[in-house]
Amino acid sequence: MARPVLFALDDDSLQLAAVAQELQRRYGADYEVVCESSVDAGLAALGAVKARGGQVAVMLVDTWLPGVTGVEFLARAHRLHPDARRILLLDWGDRRLGEVLPQAGLLGQADDWIAKPWRLGDEHFHQAVSAFLFSWARTHQPTVEAVRIVGEQWSASRMDSATS
Repeated sequence: MARPVLFALDDDSLQLAAVAQELQRRYGADYEVVCESSVDAGLAALGAVKARGGQVAVMLVDTWLPGVTGVEFLARAHRLHPDARRILLLDWGDRRLGEVLPQAGLLGQADDWIAKPWRLGDEHFHQAVSAFLFSWARTHQPTVEAVRIVGEQWSASRMDSATS
């Protein structure tokens, strides 16, 4: 079975490298990490995942991209992977967030937001990503189901299997 995808999109190459490093180090064993630096490349990568029957668990997208907002990108990406958690990546101290966050939340265009990691091993970032993955996995990954056989303790079929 193919690993679910953790997707990130940021046009700032340094920021994208930091996000990619954090995702790969912490989640790379269990998730395929796909990072892109442009809207077109991001949509193409998500389309390729869909074409091969893959699943995207979480999409982490920069708030401001050339020509579109992260919210607009998430709306397009949602058509390809409607079950993925849609997360906006925020820069610390960005004063323009009031322009997009209320709309994104009220219109259901983003599920949540987190600040970009600002240092190696940023536990605040990882705590949020882990919560998003847990939320996605509860409804999209197989669970263990126990089977309990109910019957008489000394029934013939039980005794036959106990002596074999």
